[in-house]
Amino acid sequence: LGREFTPEWRLKISKAISKFTDDQVREIRRQLAMGISQYVIAETFGCHQGTISGIKLGKVYAHVPAEATAHAGDMFSLLEQEA
Repeated sequence: LGREFTPEWRLKISKAISKFTDDQVREIRRQLAMGISQYVIAETFGCHQGTISGIKLGKVYAHVPAEATAHAGDMFSLLEQEA
């Protein structure tokens, strides 16, 4: 058996040893969504393709929230205001 760590402690430790900032993780996710190869992204960020795959699958950096996106209803109401 080993020592049990609280989720808060695990998050604190993982953030302390993280290679990427939250903004970098969001940029990696954005590039993945654009269809850019995991190998190209890995080369750009100086890491292994497996790290990029882990980000894509949500196995690593899951604590980083996705970018805020506008909902379709919000966009529609903005378009109405402009008209």
